[in-house]
Amino acid sequence: MKRLIVLLFVSCGALAATTLYKSVDEQGNVTFSDAPPADGSEAEKVDVQDSGNVLPSGDLPQQMEQQQRADTKAAQQARSEQKDWQGRYDNARDELEQAEKTLESAKEIKEGDTVGSAFGGARPNQAWIDALEQAENDVETRREALKKLERERR
Repeated sequence: MKRLIVLLFVSCGALAATTLYKSVDEQGNVTFSDAPPADGSEAEKVDVQDSGNVLPSGDLPQQMEQQQRADTKAAQQARSEQKDWQGRYDNARDELEQAEKTLESAKEIKEGDTVGSAFGGARPNQAWIDALEQAENDVETRREALKKLERERR
C-alpha cells in the first residue's frame, strides 16, 4: 500500500512540471516548444508548472479546429441572441407607438364623454377619466418595458 501511495505522488509530481525549450532566431523571434530545436540550434530549457492547459505541439491542429468550431458556435449563438433581442425590441417599440396613439385618441372628448353641471357647461364623465388614466398607464408600462430591453442589451 505504501508503494502505491509513493508511486501515486511521484506520478502526480511528473504531471505537475513540464519542460519547454526557448530559442531565439537570427531575427530575434522567440519560440517556445516542448522539444529542442530540430536544427540543433541553441535553446534554453525552461521548467514550468503544468496547469493541465498545455498540449503537446502534435495536438495543436486538432485543438485549433476544436477552438474554431467552438468560436463558430459561440458566434452563431450571439447572432441568434441578437436577432431574438432585436425582435423583442421592435415589438416593444411598436407596442409603445400603438399605446401613444391610443392615448392621443383617448384625450379627445367625444359626444357622450361629458356630463352637464348644475351651473351650466359640462365636465368629463368618470368613464372618460378612467379610460384616459388607463391609456396613460399603458404608455408608461410600454416605455418601461422598452427601457428594460435597452438596458438588457448594454
